[in-house]
Amino acid sequence: MMTTNDRMAPRGSSLRGLDTRRSVLMCADHRKRRLCVTHRGQRVPNLYRRPKPPTDRREGETFEVIYRDETGAQRQKTLDARTIQRAIAEAEAYRTQVRRGEVIAPSRLTVSEVAEEFFGITEALVATGERSQGTLDLYRQRYGKHISPVIGNRRIQDVRPEHIGAIFSRQRHAGLAAWSISGTQTIISAILTFSLSRGYIVANPLARLARIEKPRQVTQREPRRLSDEELRRLCSEATPRYQPIVTALAWTGLRVSEALALRWEDIDFEEREVRVRFQLNAKGVLKRPKTRAGVRSVPLLPLLEQTLRAHRKEQLALGYAGGEQFVFTTATGRPLDRHNVRNQGIVAAADKAGLHDVGSTTVTTHDLRRTFISHLILGLGLDPVRVAKIAGHSNVSVTLNTYAEEFDKALHRDDLRARIDQAGFGAV
Repeated sequence: MMTTNDRMAPRGSSLRGLDTRRSVLMCADHRKRRLCVTHRGQRVPNLYRRPKPPTDRREGETFEVIYRDETGAQRQKTLDARTIQRAIAEAEAYRTQVRRGEVIAPSRLTVSEVAEEFFGITEALVATGERSQGTLDLYRQRYGKHISPVIGNRRIQDVRPEHIGAIFSRQRHAGLAAWSISGTQTIISAILTFSLSRGYIVANPLARLARIEKPRQVTQREPRRLSDEELRRLCSEATPRYQPIVTALAWTGLRVSEALALRWEDIDFEEREVRVRFQLNAKGVLKRPKTRAGVRSVPLLPLLEQTLRAHRKEQLALGYAGGEQFVFTTATGRPLDRHNVRNQGIVAAADKAGLHDVGSTTVTTHDLRRTFISHLILGLGLDPVRVAKIAGHSNVSVTLNTYAEEFDKALHRDDLRARIDQAGFGAV
């Protein structure tokens, strides 16, 4: 049923029914110093104008629209329009946004408060094994160092693209690398996406940031795959402290966190397999793998078996060969540091082995993993399912996507050989 005020609104106006229930909003609301708007002899409901103060030298007038938010609370919005016609159009457009849920109630939540809520949810995911503690620690560290000082105390609804750009500009002036700035963008994006899902904001200011201000995409270098001969040289040049773990990484394809978590009870010399049950995080704490697929068994190759048997004798003499004791330790029986494994173990051995010649990339722990899995595909011809199980991938699609080139080479190589044999091409 049309109200009296609806009949007074301009024909076709979507302002009808905005909020005509409050008799307090008379044509002259002197308590709030606003006056109703009339257009073509009719009052426009819920649209008001404020008298211009003497200090306002702009042309035109100031208009406000009254509406109710999604909670039913009455709100007012100062419009940008300075003429009646434009104010009516802008008010109608705003009414459409309210109806679509694109206008949210004002909130005093700051960015830091929303970030803490986001981190709290991430902590719960860490507890269930769906996220790693290392990821959460990195998020908190980057937020506290790069994001909070710039926008932490700002209301989440007041964050604009230029504020996000200021964070990246600050990092560039500090001389930070592109990958570090890109990592900050990842955290900002996660927090703002979370804010959208909670209804704290209606648009993501990061999405509206100009491309030139955003961090450039950091392309990962092509993984280096070593030959069998290069792997043997690498292992032979490693120092006695790191030679066992370098050999293990090279001939099992384990992640460094998985190798550091190995205990002697995980090495089965009779069944000739290495059982992966835990990961050792950066703080030296044993954690379950992120996925069920991470718990697995990997073949114990003869070369590694020989190395580990010799290593166990040395550890036994030191009293570090018990079932629950770590396989790869310092002189005091503590697990090796992952950074030392990389720098003093792999990189130093690669230097001695001549694997860092001019034009070649530094050998990394991940290169050893990629090399091992590539050999499973190209050398042994294993199918994707078996490769995924040995690699500890959460599903076969991860294996196929990561090693698409290797599977393609293996498939076409075998197909080409079969066609040559069948056709007798080049036969003697």
